[in-house]
Formats: sequence, C-alpha cells, structure tokens
Amino acid sequence: AWVGMGFVPAPLARAAHYGNPSACGTMAQLLEVNGHTNDCEVMLYWRRCAKWGDAEAMLKLGFALYEGTCGCAVDVDAA
Repeated sequence: AWVGMGFVPAPLARAAHYGNPSACGTMAQLLEVNGHTNDCEVMLYWRRCAKWGDAEAMLKLGFALYEGTCGCAVDVDAA
C-alpha cells in the first residue's frame, strides 16, 4: 500500500485502517518521521490511538488541539 511517504507493508496499512491501536501508532510515527508533522492524516491515527488510551497519542492530540495545529481547530477545553 502506498501512503504519502512511500511504501508501507500492506498488513500494517490494513490493520491501521481498521483501527488496530498498535498499527495506528506505528503509522502516525512513520508519517511524522517522514516529515508529515503538520498533517491531518497523522492526527487521524493519533486520535484513534488516544481513544484506546495511548499516553503518547493523548499528549500529541492535546498539544494539537491546544495550539490549533495538524488540521485541528483550537479547542482548549478538549485539549
């Protein structure tokens, strides 16, 4: 499967697409490492991880909501 940064193994992309928390976290990290730090797609994966209670994802989502980055509107209450 092709993702904005290049080739991603199909099982990983499929698992992330269906909401697997580990796969979503891996996809978000891969996107960030490849320069997609201010991208809505990254936040989609971090949101999914945050729903499952991932601390790193909650932190990244909170910062994005607080600062209004990564395609998120500023929402201090939600942050």
